[in-house]
Amino acid sequence: MTCFLSSEVIAQTSPELHDVQNQFIPEAGCPVRIVKAETRMEIDSFGAPMACRIYIDYTNVSDRPLQGVKFRLGYIDRDGKVRGTFHAPDGRPLSPGSQNSHKWRGDKVDPRTTLVKIRVLTARYADGTFWESEKMKDIAKPPGADSASSGGDGGTAGPEFEGGGAAPPAAPPKGSEGL
Repeated sequence: MTCFLSSEVIAQTSPELHDVQNQFIPEAGCPVRIVKAETRMEIDSFGAPMACRIYIDYTNVSDRPLQGVKFRLGYIDRDGKVRGTFHAPDGRPLSPGSQNSHKWRGDKVDPRTTLVKIRVLTARYADGTFWESEKMKDIAKPPGADSASSGGDGGTAGPEFEGGGAAPPAAPPKGSEGL
């Protein structure tokens, strides 16, 4: 049997990158402050989004050392509708007053995304205790769950990103996840 190899090699090209606007949603008592955030959407050769590259610089503004931080990012369309969410953890220690930088790549980006909203979802202190966003309570306990329930699926159910939105059903239709 004879095998022929082509001398042509198809080179992988880098995707086109488009800047996406960010909006940080601060919360009272949060031990973390976003210093800088950038989002760049990867666009394939057909003009469709493939992923978002997220870069966040943040500072520990508390007087206690942190063991890790988890951010929640929401992909938002022109009408302000949530088109998907992404949890972005960073498990590196951070002393009071110190700054960390981290990058993530979130796939499954809705093509209608025009804005990425960012909030600190939870922060773990070095002593093992946690600070949690008010939204974390809604995520951990789907609407209708009692306080004894462990509930939750890691972030697909919960109220809209901004305060004032109504909570969706416990199992929202695909693409309508709350933040």
